[in-house]
Amino acid sequence: MGLWHYIITTKRMTSRKHILHRTLDIGSGLILSIIIQILVFPLFGIHLPVWDMLHLALIFTVVGIARSYIWSKYVFKYR
Repeated sequence: MGLWHYIITTKRMTSRKHILHRTLDIGSGLILSIIIQILVFPLFGIHLPVWDMLHLALIFTVVGIARSYIWSKYVFKYR
């Protein structure tokens, strides 16, 4: 069996740890997304108000949550 099978079958996360992991993952992604937009967009001539950048980051975050849910439910079989 492969490494992923070993990790999934022997190191199942508890619900509490799984929620903490997802929260930290998604929260840090939201913050990084905003910081990257503020730093990188001007290099490409894109000048948006911070409020618009926040909205864009929230859209990406919602997509990230959906992606994470799909991976967890259908690939890694977290319960």
